[in-house]
Amino acid sequence: MKQFAESIENFFEISLDLCCLASVDGYLLKVNPAFIRTLGWSEDKLLSSSFYDFIHPDDREKSRATIAYLQEGNRIYSFENRFRTQKGDYLHLQWSGWIHPDDGLIYGVGRDVTEQRRKSDELERTRQMYETIINSQSEMVCRYTPDGKLIFVNDAYCEKFGRSRDDLLGQRVIDLLSPGERESGKRNLKDWVKNPRVVKHTIEFFLADGTLGYQEWVDTPIFDKTGRLEFYQGVGRDITDHVRTELAFKAVLEHSVQGIAIIQDSLYVFLNEKYAQISGYEVSEMVDQRADSFIDRIHPDDREIVRQRHYDRMAGRDVPNNYEFRRFRKDGTLHWVEIHASLIQWRGRPAIQVAMVDITERKNAEIALLESESRLRTIAETVPDYISVVDRDGRFVYINHIPEGITKKGCDRRQFPRFRSPGPSIDRLRGAQEGDRDPIDH
Repeated sequence: MKQFAESIENFFEISLDLCCLASVDGYLLKVNPAFIRTLGWSEDKLLSSSFYDFIHPDDREKSRATIAYLQEGNRIYSFENRFRTQKGDYLHLQWSGWIHPDDGLIYGVGRDVTEQRRKSDELERTRQMYETIINSQSEMVCRYTPDGKLIFVNDAYCEKFGRSRDDLLGQRVIDLLSPGERESGKRNLKDWVKNPRVVKHTIEFFLADGTLGYQEWVDTPIFDKTGRLEFYQGVGRDITDHVRTELAFKAVLEHSVQGIAIIQDSLYVFLNEKYAQISGYEVSEMVDQRADSFIDRIHPDDREIVRQRHYDRMAGRDVPNNYEFRRFRKDGTLHWVEIHASLIQWRGRPAIQVAMVDITERKNAEIALLESESRLRTIAETVPDYISVVDRDGRFVYINHIPEGITKKGCDRRQFPRFRSPGPSIDRLRGAQEGDRDPIDH
């Protein structure tokens, strides 16, 4: 028994924790070297004063309550108060203890947790500052676990959904989507958890007033120290007004007699039925496809100039908005189109809007007119009679032969204007003249 008591005494002396024996009336009866070393007071000072004199005034009442709790036969394992050091500052001490039933003394073991408390307080201040910043944002911010449960929402998020923070926390983000989007939302979440990455997506949801709204989100995966996905943090903004405007715009375009397409990042991000019909494709075959993947459908003689104008326009260079060219439909038939292209903003970024009409019938009519004109000219050139055409101002616009008398006076036949040969223009209209991209001139 004596040996056991000596072992306890040795442990008491070498322990790095603050060990003490105290009476329930507030006096220390025995302290170990770590107690003296940590607080800086002499042993005599500690044993001759009530320990309440060393406790921070704000912590004395709860310390008395804790001793009363021990007197009821309970034990404590993590009680914290502040003790004044010999230098005048306060240390945060965390205590465990109990009252021995035989002698009625308090057996206490304390640990200096000042540094941990400082770090904890600093972390709490950082958290509060972060939440203040987050809650002052107009954008919505949320965090959700891999199983889709919300663990944080900011004020803007609560306001947009018309629900309190307590009501939203613990809810599944999938349940906040419109019914038509929940299945795709489940698939997306499963994919994002399996392959964590930054994702940008748009969702449909019901506004606080019950109407359908739209939000655009960027969600970022956050990992713990082991590299395991801990949660996703999302930042979202309401795009309801923008989407409604876009839907109304699309509705107008869908009923347009012109083919309309919007090209962004070299992709067809929108096209109406008429555009696809003129091209000989279905809308589903073209939307979200690269516009340059259809470049080989343009006639070889026109292909490079169309390609170059597209890139020049995206670069902000001055290029014609209207031009005509030939291209092949899906079934291989050649046709003429006229387009009007302009640079616009689509969803906040540059894009090209293309309006297109099929002008094949007009071009065929021009061919027929030029061929008829050519035949008439051939006839006029071969007849011996003098034929001329004079406009309202009395100027010759056509003459088949220079009159003999005029020639004798030294007048040059070139003084009389003639139509240009229609041959090249007809050939180009037929798609047979290589390299001729000039406008039709007759």
